[in-house]
Amino acid sequence: MPTRSEARRSPQEVLLSDVLNHYVEHKYPPASRAAQLIILGLEDVTPYPKVSDLTLTNQRRVWKHIYETHGLKAKSISTYMIALRAAVNYSARPQIVEVDGKLEEVQLLNDTIPVMCNQDEIADYLGAERSVGRAFLPTFEQVAKWIDSIEHESDFRYVVIALNTWARNSAIFDMRVNAQIDFEYGLVNLNPEGRRQTKKRRPVIRLTNNLRSWLRYWGTTARSSNTRIRLRSA
Repeated sequence: MPTRSEARRSPQEVLLSDVLNHYVEHKYPPASRAAQLIILGLEDVTPYPKVSDLTLTNQRRVWKHIYETHGLKAKSISTYMIALRAAVNYSARPQIVEVDGKLEEVQLLNDTIPVMCNQDEIADYLGAERSVGRAFLPTFEQVAKWIDSIEHESDFRYVVIALNTWARNSAIFDMRVNAQIDFEYGLVNLNPEGRRQTKKRRPVIRLTNNLRSWLRYWGTTARSSNTRIRLRSA
């Protein structure tokens, strides 16, 4: 018989919003948009969905809602469902996170649930087209025009860093300038000190002159090594 503590962590008791917020806040901020649309897609089922409400039938409701209401393609919906699966798996493992300024061990769930995120399955259910690779290769002029059209400073900074490092989203959001960028030797360590390398290895790369100049212009080199570059999380 499960203990009271275990019962409180069961998928039947834990709010899906808590799981998604836990993942967005402590692991992957860019998943906030996926979290929002998934919760909206379940509003017709219940205003406060639990993790156990993610049955295949309800997951299909989410697909349909995102497809019909927001006009996203099967590939994008698949990406959002992958974020959902990652959030559930993350919440089902003990994590050391910061709570009110202190490090605590937190595990929201005692079990996972299956999340369907296959693009072909989603496309078949929705009667939607499958995404295929595009042969479009933008010119330098087209890329420059796109960059010039960016309205938010934080989005512009993200694009500059991405183009100069080819790093993944999480590596860019994690970046702390003084701790990871060696201006003297011209190096960028994409793996912060203390972070364990995973199979998605974060290498040490050359600091481009372009990124060096932008960092100087932004004034981030004078900040604490614990300060991230200011970027929006969504």
